[in-house]
Amino acid sequence: MKKLFFALLFSALLLISCGNGNDAEKESDTAAPDWRNLIEYEGSFYVDRDTKLLYANDTGKITLWESAGDGEILQEIKYDTLVPDAVDRMETEDINSDSYSDIRIIYRETENGVNYNLWLWSEKAGKFVECRPYREITSPETAEDGSIVGRTDNGQFGVLETVYRFDENEGLTAQSFKIFDAEKIAEEIFGGLSEHTALIAPAEGKATVNSCSCPVFTAKDPLSGETLSYIAYSDTGEWFFDEGCTGFYRSVVSKDNGGFDLGYYAGEPGNVQEAVEKLCGSLPEINSIEKGEIGSNKAVRYTLSVPGEASPSAYVITVDGGLWYYCTDGVSYCVLKASDGTLGDAVNITFVK
Repeated sequence: MKKLFFALLFSALLLISCGNGNDAEKESDTAAPDWRNLIEYEGSFYVDRDTKLLYANDTGKITLWESAGDGEILQEIKYDTLVPDAVDRMETEDINSDSYSDIRIIYRETENGVNYNLWLWSEKAGKFVECRPYREITSPETAEDGSIVGRTDNGQFGVLETVYRFDENEGLTAQSFKIFDAEKIAEEIFGGLSEHTALIAPAEGKATVNSCSCPVFTAKDPLSGETLSYIAYSDTGEWFFDEGCTGFYRSVVSKDNGGFDLGYYAGEPGNVQEAVEKLCGSLPEINSIEKGEIGSNKAVRYTLSVPGEASPSAYVITVDGGLWYYCTDGVSYCVLKASDGTLGDAVNITFVK
């Protein structure tokens, strides 16, 4: 009886085992194929030690998948470039020193250096975020402290170095700038624009030129110690010259022969030139700038020469508070609308130096 019982029990177990085997075989026959074998991609990289991404590169687009995901596209990054083989030179490295890999693709290459498109990995968003300002930096380098250093060679105006820092929103802000051998360049500029001999030295404080806080050098007479001129440079590497320390700077431009010349006026004088150009059709030259008053208000009078007309051919007075006046005879003024270079009502004003 026991033998019959164990025989029946063995047969039942055998049947159950065979049944389960058939089910497993069915499941194996119907299992979905690995999605990684169904997509075309160039390679993979790790964003961090736990996150591996697959990527496909097409001209103007990068497609990303999370290797541990279900095959759904994580992100499509669209970009532009002026370099034909940029797609084959994609870089994945930690640019902003946050321990996550970022994506960098060349935007352009010139004799002055290389500019890149950059996308930073955002842990909060779980994807890459474009850092547009990075593209404006020529040949950027990541420093040990995580800052970005860019250098631009401006020829006779020197090499400009700018230090940038990333913020918590994947943005980028300039923190400081300098021009190498700036004092030597300031000496060359003064020598090219002035007939005097002067001692050049860094000034205390800075000058605001075109809304930029600029380092300044003084040019002083070696005998009397009198300050003859100021020379300054901006965060774009542009140089400015204030002859006579009037407080009015003009841009310094290079001549074809390698020398220096004066260009446009910075700040208000430049705006005056633009307004008169709109009014007269030609860019005027400023002959003189005088400080004075109209009533109790501080004012500045500009004497200008318009090409093709008698000199002086125009006068503009600017008054604290934003009022501007214009005339051609030095007496009969009208309101000048600086925004569009048109004239308004006649006014009776007296400028006192």
